[in-house]
Amino acid sequence: GRSYADVMSDRLFAPLGMSRTTFRPTVAMTYPLSQGHSAANGKPTVIRPFTDNVAAWPDGFMFSSVNDLARFAIAFVNGGRIDGKQVLAPAVVAKLSTPYADLHSRFVFANGKYGYGLFVHEYRGASLVWHAGLMPGFGALLQMVPARRFAVIVLANRSGSLLNKTAEKAMALLGKVNPLAL
Repeated sequence: GRSYADVMSDRLFAPLGMSRTTFRPTVAMTYPLSQGHSAANGKPTVIRPFTDNVAAWPDGFMFSSVNDLARFAIAFVNGGRIDGKQVLAPAVVAKLSTPYADLHSRFVFANGKYGYGLFVHEYRGASLVWHAGLMPGFGALLQMVPARRFAVIVLANRSGSLLNKTAEKAMALLGKVNPLAL
């Protein structure tokens, strides 16, 4: 009986302190926000208006910041704890980290599985849990290695950009795993 955006805000974003995360573009526009771009014919063009497709919200069609995504990643790699408080049940983190369905070859990591909203791969002895997202004007990549308690977050304000090489370099600099160098 409640909207998906409100339930996610109440159950996930607020408990994690993700104060600049929303599914509503009209709310996101009230935050400090980079403008999304496309690169049609090599010329950057600001995308206006923001895409607002409520049907895509459960697919991850949200607006966030690196600071808010970092709060999610910190809680995730710490079994649901952040700021000295248990904000996500450890069972929820475990369920999200559990691989369930085989991936098809169209994915970058065909050797992995899909869990509940996250891709899960064993790589170099560690479980890599990740998700990427694209919407017109923006790209995002979140990679977490819970067993080694680190994450990489890469955000872009260009259509179709995930900056995989940037994420690969960040993972390599951390000296833990290098999942994109297959």
